[in-house]
Amino acid sequence: VSDLGLMPRCREDQAILQRMIAMVDRNGDGVMSFDEFSAFVQRMAERMQAVKTARQRLLAKEQGFSDKEFGELRDAFYMLEGGEGGLGQDELKKAAGLMKCGLTHRELSHIIATEEHSPEGKFLLEHFLNFSSRLLTRRNRGSRSGSSLGTDAAPTKSGK
Repeated sequence: VSDLGLMPRCREDQAILQRMIAMVDRNGDGVMSFDEFSAFVQRMAERMQAVKTARQRLLAKEQGFSDKEFGELRDAFYMLEGGEGGLGQDELKKAAGLMKCGLTHRELSHIIATEEHSPEGKFLLEHFLNFSSRLLTRRNRGSRSGSSLGTDAAPTKSGK
């Protein structure tokens, strides 16, 4: 388990791990067969993805986005990302264009240059949410109206 980076950090994590192992140990012998191990890894991946999505949803809420806007931004992110492991600067510029933020090239370049990113230089969904929040805050300074993210419209931050 520790080789997979799944070492439980507290009693609650230990209890969850024990329940998951018990769920996949079909014959109850306490030893995982290859099929049982495969089922375990699948369940762990699903659980880790659920925790990651919940963390991203919470971050979006903290940024002022509704659940609907979070879903739209997440969809836009993955459409732009195309399986590359994150967005590059070109994709962020495309996103800014879709959001119709009205920034000059220089302003946009400054925001992108100061935005956090992964060690590999990619902008992950968490970074994209922060980037979107910064753009929309600037865009909405003069106008409090807007539409949700669609094919060519930008999201509006709820409560802003």
